[in-house]
Amino acid sequence: MFPQQEAIERWLLAYQERLLSEGCNPEQRYVAMKAINPKYILRNYLLQQAIDLAKENDFSLVSQLLDMLQAPYDDKPEYAGYAKPPPAWGKGMAISCSS
Repeated sequence: MFPQQEAIERWLLAYQERLLSEGCNPEQRYVAMKAINPKYILRNYLLQQAIDLAKENDFSLVSQLLDMLQAPYDDKPEYAGYAKPPPAWGKGMAISCSS
């Protein structure tokens, strides 16, 4: 997942040291991180798919994404696929704000 293996290993070691210095136990850290990091984010490839469907008068994906994003921190099993990394074709996709 990380093309620069040495760099990520150095970062992870430094991060581990910082965690130890903060004295926060893993359970507390998990709760704190979950509270500020959404499970679901609107990715460009999802937005493009919703736009493409909407152009055909199919707003089903727009509705799904809206429902998902109204509570982005909540675990919603029906949207588990949206929490995964983007597919290869969707990486690096850019959408302008005028889309």
